[in-house]
Amino acid sequence: MDTAANILQIYGADLKGAALALIAAALVSLIREQLPDEVLSQPWVSTAWYWFRIGGVVVLIIFVGCLWYRGNNFVLNGSFVDATKHWGNGYYEDLLRNGNWDTQETIQNYKRAMFNFPYVLHMPRPARRAESDPVPNSNGQLDYVAGEWFLNLRRHAFKIEFNDDEGTNRFGTLSQRLHGLKPHRNYRAIFWVRAEEYTPGALRLTAHLNWKPCEIVQIERLNSWEKKTCRFEVGDTEQVDFRFVIQARARLWITGVGVYPD
Repeated sequence: MDTAANILQIYGADLKGAALALIAAALVSLIREQLPDEVLSQPWVSTAWYWFRIGGVVVLIIFVGCLWYRGNNFVLNGSFVDATKHWGNGYYEDLLRNGNWDTQETIQNYKRAMFNFPYVLHMPRPARRAESDPVPNSNGQLDYVAGEWFLNLRRHAFKIEFNDDEGTNRFGTLSQRLHGLKPHRNYRAIFWVRAEEYTPGALRLTAHLNWKPCEIVQIERLNSWEKKTCRFEVGDTEQVDFRFVIQARARLWITGVGVYPD
């Protein structure tokens, strides 16, 4: 059953679902060919097979139509079924990778900030002492957690724990640079989040270079998957850093991330 959940999660976000449906139809046909003739000759079997095919075609048309209406998802690997591929890029991540970490203290801080890559932490600037501008106590990693539908089947997600109180320059962030957007267009972002521990407003989502949030996430009920939506406008550019930022105590999971034309 977990395999079925993985298939739904992999193909639920883009037009590859149509290919999955065609593969499933081919498998059903192969199974039918293997059935004995005496079974296929039963009147009820012939009738059931006819209506099964009719129903399958109707469901496929509705499914493809819904995906076409929603548009392509600009987020790659938004359900983390391909590990962390496509995540961990953006201007802040580039700054960390290209920084001037030339002392023992800054080298150690850099290692801590990048230890859970693609989830990265605030990195103190070389001119500041770590005591007044520390790397926060936080980590992020892939996880495989229970859902709430289809008999609580498990799903891939990215788990983030933030174990510090809110403070100046104290954050962790997970980002993906989106390409192929149209300048001065509106987009809609969706994602699913589940929190086991949460400080109100700890998680934010932004697509702006100044990190102005398009969504400050409020959790309605702990230990429950909630769908969140935010809208943002693209300026004079074809790419944005799509970024989750967490900056207060929380333990949460993120999955099903998507960005679509609004």
